[in-house]
Amino acid sequence: MPSKSTKRNSTRAQLPEELDLEQLSKYFLLNPADLVKVNECRGAVNKAGFAIQLCCLRWFGFFLPEVRSVPTAVIELVMRQLKIAEPVDLSPYPPSENTRTGHLERIREYLEFQKCDERQRLRLLNYLTDQVINLPHTTDPSVPI
Repeated sequence: MPSKSTKRNSTRAQLPEELDLEQLSKYFLLNPADLVKVNECRGAVNKAGFAIQLCCLRWFGFFLPEVRSVPTAVIELVMRQLKIAEPVDLSPYPPSENTRTGHLERIREYLEFQKCDERQRLRLLNYLTDQVINLPHTTDPSVPI
């Protein structure tokens, strides 16, 4: 049986099967700067995969392990924005580990995301600890802890 951590990560790392119009508009519309970045990629599959990963990092804060299971509505919206008319099979994305690494690094840099290394985790832990310590405390016994 998978651990809670594994189960949580596997369910978090995929898009919902159904997305409403508001979610699609909020998270999968590419702005002009996004389109410039996406169009640096070669080929329809790389452009679509890059665009989807860009949108997912912006939405979730992390990348999808694979883009094969992305809902059709997302793929269609991204393809329309990229002006790619032919159907695209995303199963070969990325074509190599070098492409994947390069794409993800370019997206991180473009969105100004930093990898969460040990130093970043410690800074975050210290910040959250300070926030909790400075929260108002209650001495009312009727308030559940």
